[in-house]
Parts: sequence; structure tokens; C-alpha cells
Amino acid sequence: GGAQHPINVTTIDNSLRFNNSDSSFLSYQPGDNGDTQKMTYSGWIKRTNTSKYQMLLQAVDSQYDSIWIEPTNSKLQVILGSTSTAIVKTNITFIDTSKWYHICVNVDTTQATDTDRIKIWVDGDLQTLDTSGGGYPTQNAVFAAWFKSNITHRINFEGGSTYGSGYFAEVHVAEGTTYDMDNFGQYGSNGYWIPKTVSGITYGDEG
Repeated sequence: GGAQHPINVTTIDNSLRFNNSDSSFLSYQPGDNGDTQKMTYSGWIKRTNTSKYQMLLQAVDSQYDSIWIEPTNSKLQVILGSTSTAIVKTNITFIDTSKWYHICVNVDTTQATDTDRIKIWVDGDLQTLDTSGGGYPTQNAVFAAWFKSNITHRINFEGGSTYGSGYFAEVHVAEGTTYDMDNFGQYGSNGYWIPKTVSGITYGDEG
């Protein structure tokens, strides 16, 4: 027979809900230095308050590296370094609070082509990115804080008293390896992007 379509509905057994009023977030600290040029983030996100930052992953040293959804324009932004800054953001917005979004980001600053150094997929679609805020990182740039020893990495906390509100599920952070969106999701026979059973991911020592 021919190729079979994946199922149309996939149930994720567990998710986390964060409420801004609870000041809730997740954090961890790498025990050793990891790869500071390559990483992958994948997660399913459902926003419940679009007036708050939705921090997908941040680490802060003297500068910071972040993946977040801004409250001012509801666009996803990737920042590498806060003073010597590389910034790209999506043109699409994340304003639908009834919807689960799948976000996959991979970063590889060793790539010769600038558009290959940061890639963002949303619901399986590779995004054309807005570079007006700073643009892509220079070739072979290193992360300011991600995967550095004893630097706190946070989900749902931007700093100060800035917490997000929403759901997170199936979050994966891989250090040292880049993965595309189809490692984490697939199209159902009805054409919608749905989760899949994730396997074969190398997370690295500090992912």
C-alpha cells in the first residue's frame, strides 16, 4: 500500500499551566559549560494572557539569550546577546488564546549563510523573519548565556516581576545539535500540524 497519513488528533498526557499572579516559572542551572553555538528549542504553547511576556527560554549572564513572545506586538523574538545584539522576530503574531502553537527554533551560528543561523518554524511552517531589530548573528558568534555553567535558565520568567500566563507542553531543549520541526510534529490527514512521539533526540550534557 501507499504512505499512510498520521492520526488527526494526538493527546499530550501532561502540560503545565502558569499564571502570572502566581509568579510561577521553571529554572535550571547547567553544571558545566556546554556548546555555545548550536541549540534547538521545541515546545507547544497556548497563551492565556497576551499582555504578558511569554518567556520560552532565557538565560542571563552579563548579557542574555532569549526566546520569547512580546506583549507589545505578540511576535516571537529570538535574542542572542543584549548589547552586541542579534535579534530576529516572526512576522506572524500569536494572539489566539484558544489555540496551541508549535514553536521550533534552531540556532547554529557556524553556518555560512546568515538565514541558516536562526530558523523558526510555527506549526510546521518555516518562517520568513523580520531582521529590522538587529538581524542574524555573525558567523561563529557564541551565546551570551545559554548552556554556561551555573547560569540560571528560565521558562516563563523574564526578570524582575515579569511572569507569563499560559500552557506549555512537550518542551525540548537540545544543546549542541540542531533539529528541524519534523522531529517534533507531523501533519495529520486533515492537514493540521499535530504532535508526534519524539525519539532519537540528543539533548547534550546541558540540554
